[in-house]
Amino acid sequence: MQNPPVYYPVFLDLRGRSCLVIGDGELAEEKARSLEEAGARVLRSRTFDPEAADVFLIVAATSDTGLGRRIKEFADRKGILVNVVDQTPNCGFIVPAIARRGDLVLAISTSGRSPALARKIRKQLEAQFGPEYADLVQALGEVRPLVKERLNSFRERSEYYNRMVKNPELLEIARRRGVAAVRSRLEENLP
Repeated sequence: MQNPPVYYPVFLDLRGRSCLVIGDGELAEEKARSLEEAGARVLRSRTFDPEAADVFLIVAATSDTGLGRRIKEFADRKGILVNVVDQTPNCGFIVPAIARRGDLVLAISTSGRSPALARKIRKQLEAQFGPEYADLVQALGEVRPLVKERLNSFRERSEYYNRMVKNPELLEIARRRGVAAVRSRLEENLP
């Protein structure tokens, strides 16, 4: 038996990139929507046409393992990233379960072994990391230029950020008063 792959986690910038979704039905539509939300130019096809597949990435929603294998072989020859849904051996990458809180993205993977467990963990993380985390991340991002301006060394900036993110008061401020209040508190704590 061949050893299972060890996956390298990565977040892709798909803005403006052509991505092909093969298949029809709700699952194909869900995959297309997800790619569009990431800024991809999504092409849709009910069938696989190698002549029309000049794309960066392919997602195929098919239960036909023979078709999945042909799509994977084609993608490998062309250097195209490929995911055949629920056919891990026919994938060049797998898609994690994702919990989003604004710019905070938590991705969970079981390396394709148990998507159900990944979904369960995602739900737990969504409960643990509420909407206030979106405001906290946004405020931290907004103060970065000011932090770089006032704190010259990487060490100083690192110490500042570590002190701030360990402060439970910031999450409470985010929960009750939002981004502007968190940003204000972050700025108050700058030397």
